[in-house]
Amino acid sequence: MNTLYIDLEQIKKNYLFAKKVTNSKIAAVVKSDCYGLGVNILAPFISQLGCRDFFVSNLKEGIFLRKIFKKKRNINIYILQGITLFPLQKILENKLIPVLSSNEEVILWNNFSKIQRKKLPCVINIDTGMKRTGLNFFEFKNLNINYIEIKYILSHLSYQNDPNNEYHKKQLIFFNKIKNYLNNFKYTLASSIGLSLDRKYHFDMLRIGENLFLNDVISLYTKIINISIIHNTTCIGYNCTYKAKKGEIIAVLPIGYSHGYSKKFGNIAYASIEGYLVPVIGEISMEMTVINITNLPLNLQKIGKRVELIGPNYPLEKLCKEANVEISEIMVSLKKIKRMYKFSSIRPSVC
Repeated sequence: MNTLYIDLEQIKKNYLFAKKVTNSKIAAVVKSDCYGLGVNILAPFISQLGCRDFFVSNLKEGIFLRKIFKKKRNINIYILQGITLFPLQKILENKLIPVLSSNEEVILWNNFSKIQRKKLPCVINIDTGMKRTGLNFFEFKNLNINYIEIKYILSHLSYQNDPNNEYHKKQLIFFNKIKNYLNNFKYTLASSIGLSLDRKYHFDMLRIGENLFLNDVISLYTKIINISIIHNTTCIGYNCTYKAKKGEIIAVLPIGYSHGYSKKFGNIAYASIEGYLVPVIGEISMEMTVINITNLPLNLQKIGKRVELIGPNYPLEKLCKEANVEISEIMVSLKKIKRMYKFSSIRPSVC
């Protein structure tokens, strides 16, 4: 009854747009099951568009993605969470490239490479101001890296939703100082925010995640399961966050926060029924959401009527902005809902 549609054609448009914006290599960030949208379907599709570099969170995701690409030898898979918690032999066996974010990881990987008697690939993550993960550059300069092959020097911009933030410039200046000192490496600084920044932020690779899945890539639909006419002023749902007046007509939808439809959407979000926007009212329950259909034409007030919660009439970007919630947070939370993939006029396939 609840269905999440994923538009492959729009993902293709987003990827090709990114290619036009930059001369740098595009890497796809497909962590957390491709933001909850299905890495088993989307990673091969993105690779068909020409992408050869993929970032995941951890060893488990890396092994799963390598199995998906077992017949493709030219796919690079990078593990963002490094090597501290993972068996090094498994990383080697699955041809994964770890992102090293501490002195200890660099030393460990360098020593492991020495034992293997070959230079093993890695990415070095240097902190330029985000203070989450990353080596201190001044300490990194003194480390022994004779036995590792550094694919990229990586850092991360702190402000992902504000292309005009002045902090970007400070990080860029620091990253360029690193580049000028180290010289003979490739570099990657920006993720999706880089598409909104000058090309001087792009360096050798842009790491695109969330932006691949915007612009109506996902649509969420459900159906009305119950309709009631309010005869006296009364509370709707838990904690009486909405009081319905006499004569209002409410409809119940079989979707709630257990499905990933956030509690933050209560009394803020809208739903669409054949283009008519109706408000979401009351607190979002675990398994149910209530909408006010009082102003909906009578012929549309039917049990079983299809309801759009996210889609062309009420895009994900608008929903998240009004509810003050991160887009990626909502995408990954919808993973319990049945997914259907569509491409242009081709009939959707179920996953």
